[in-house]
Amino acid sequence: HQNQKIKKKLNAKRKKEEQFWKKFIVETGIKTPKPTSKQVEFIEHWTKDLNMSMDMIVKAYEQMADNTGKISFAYMNKVLESWNSEGFKNTTDVESAKNVKQSVKDKGGTGSASYDIEDFVEKSKKGKLKYVRKNR
Repeated sequence: HQNQKIKKKLNAKRKKEEQFWKKFIVETGIKTPKPTSKQVEFIEHWTKDLNMSMDMIVKAYEQMADNTGKISFAYMNKVLESWNSEGFKNTTDVESAKNVKQSVKDKGGTGSASYDIEDFVEKSKKGKLKYVRKNR
């Protein structure tokens, strides 16, 4: 009886993985009929450890495709782990953060220096360095 229970659990797990993969390839257009063992490991990590939904995994796939132009589950893993550490639970959270980031960028907050390096070098040669706070 113990062997039958184990077989049933394994078959249920395999069936669940197959259903997930079928849905994933429909959502993403991947042509591979069956995931590799490494891909299964990633999927299990995303769904069980990170508790990511199919929508989040597909969103990570889209980001990976846009940024790399190739399939990389390792890249998707980094994206999903990042989202998990930032507390993103759904695609709305991801889009909201993306919009905030774009808004900051549009307002000139690109993260680049707020000074002219060439001007700084010239003034430092002349010994005329003075800190002036900018009004924002």
